[in-house]
Amino acid sequence: MNRKNDRRKSEEPRHLFLFAALAVILSLGLIRLYSQKTPNQTESQLEDDSEDFTQADDNDPTDIEEASEEQVNMTSQASLAPPVSAPAPIALPAASAELYDFLNQLDPKAQWVLSKNQFQKISVISGGAIKLPFGEIKTKADLAARLAELTGTPAAQISKTENALPETNFSRTVQFQQVYEGYVVDQSFVRMTERKFDGAIFYSQFESHDLGEPDLRLKTTLAEAKAAALARYSQGADGILKTLTEPVIFVSAPQKSELAWVVIIKVIGPRYDERKLTISAVSGQVLQDVSALQN
Repeated sequence: MNRKNDRRKSEEPRHLFLFAALAVILSLGLIRLYSQKTPNQTESQLEDDSEDFTQADDNDPTDIEEASEEQVNMTSQASLAPPVSAPAPIALPAASAELYDFLNQLDPKAQWVLSKNQFQKISVISGGAIKLPFGEIKTKADLAARLAELTGTPAAQISKTENALPETNFSRTVQFQQVYEGYVVDQSFVRMTERKFDGAIFYSQFESHDLGEPDLRLKTTLAEAKAAALARYSQGADGILKTLTEPVIFVSAPQKSELAWVVIIKVIGPRYDERKLTISAVSGQVLQDVSALQN
């Protein structure tokens, strides 16, 4: 028994040594395996980081701090900014449905385009070809009156007189003036452009206005209007070039209109120009002052 116990005691240190050696071998193997997988990754991370710092250093040592401040500012501004929404579509006048129906009768194959001016009123019709006569529409004057009515101007205010404008090689344009109580409405008309080879109307322009109840009082004479125009350019006025012998209706805003005189004067000196002045026949005040020179 004593011999067996002595043998066991002598073998215990050998077993402990073997276990320790095995543990060391396993540890070395794991370390080697890990070192084979991670060096490339670690080096690439270091390279990426060094590139970031290098780019910043090329410009300014403070770029990193400034960039972070800008990002914070942009983030805070974005959080405070109201959400951006698409602009709401502008609705066409209620009469446009009837207008589309009328145009589609004139040219069912057309792709009609309606454009609007600053007052949200239809100002241009294009996209088709209208050939006359068509039903009750016998002439261009009939068509101008009907289209004006469908775009918000009473048909009775569109003159039947056809005024020809300069032609091109391929088209001709005629104009019909807006008239109220015998007075011409300034800068207010319906224009139609037709193709020469077949007479089809392919473009219509509207500058007719909603007059409301015009102030037709004539309290300022033409002579007083001329004097007011010259006095406006007292330092450079070189005489009157042209005047309209009859007052016109001037529209300053929708449903706001009044009688006015139109005077064109010549201005010399450093401000050389030809000025068209519209002067109220009611108050004598200058309602509009624009250049009369053509480009």
